[in-house]
Amino acid sequence: MNAKISNRKIILGSTSYVRDQMLKQAGVNFTIEKPLCDEEELKKHMNNLPMLELALELAKAKAYSVSKFHADSYVIGSDQICELNGEAISKPK
Repeated sequence: MNAKISNRKIILGSTSYVRDQMLKQAGVNFTIEKPLCDEEELKKHMNNLPMLELALELAKAKAYSVSKFHADSYVIGSDQICELNGEAISKPK
């Protein structure tokens, strides 16, 4: 049984094809909006954080950048970091 928890709109604060497909396959009704933050610039200022914390902070920044314009909506922000031998790999193929 699906319980309705809110009439609020759900926004995916990401243009990731994979995240889009995950939510669609889960049956979530949502819209997509591109985050308005410079991820590479944020990484420069957070380069001392452990990678797990960095991913969390980037996800928060993305969600916040969208939620500023949609205070009445739920905004999903997410990030992932690929690590190889202790080094982050940006946008791996």
